[in-house]
Amino acid sequence: KRILKERGLNQKEFAPREVLSFIEGCKGRGERADDVKLEPWQMQKQYYPCLLEIYRDYENALKRSGACDYTELLLRTFEVLRDDAETREMMQRHFSEILIDEFQDTSTLQFRLVRLLAGPDCHVTAVGDDDQSIYGGRGADFRNIMNFPKTFSPVKVVTLVRQDMMKRIVLSGETVPKASVDISPKYAGRIAEVAVDLGDAVSLGDVLLRQDTKDVSISIGEN
Repeated sequence: KRILKERGLNQKEFAPREVLSFIEGCKGRGERADDVKLEPWQMQKQYYPCLLEIYRDYENALKRSGACDYTELLLRTFEVLRDDAETREMMQRHFSEILIDEFQDTSTLQFRLVRLLAGPDCHVTAVGDDDQSIYGGRGADFRNIMNFPKTFSPVKVVTLVRQDMMKRIVLSGETVPKASVDISPKYAGRIAEVAVDLGDAVSLGDVLLRQDTKDVSISIGEN
């Protein structure tokens, strides 16, 4: 807010939350202000070049005060590992196993950081579901989990499709008494069986259970 005030910018046009979101997005991609390349359509509007200047002022303000925000900590760590081979090799020797949960919600920067930490003898395990990525507005990139097998090849993919936390019936994709299963093409090759409760309507990942009188309808895909 102080930077906006110093620049004489209207905070209704340059809402602090939106400005911070732009800065966090850049950092989440591992980009300093000098690294950001605006798209041609962004260059045609004064708004985006001004956001970039605010980002540059913000970086300078952090340096002057010796402060860091959360993403800055990640970015500085990434830069050290990227630029200092000795430190990078030391850290790689330190980690023989790396486990990342909710991998679909990692940012580009976090993905690149894992790549630097994982040495040739390191085993990397990622847990996640590309269909449950909900933090795209905060810089998460669901493509990280999609690219994991290629980036860390060879890998073993374990698909979990059963829900064992509730009493259940198991539907294998065939019509069973008083129940039907409709599997969209997107999931047909991935879902072998779906375990569901017969109680109230339950949302279970991509599985939506609706109970209409005595019939149960399972719909997998777009709602």
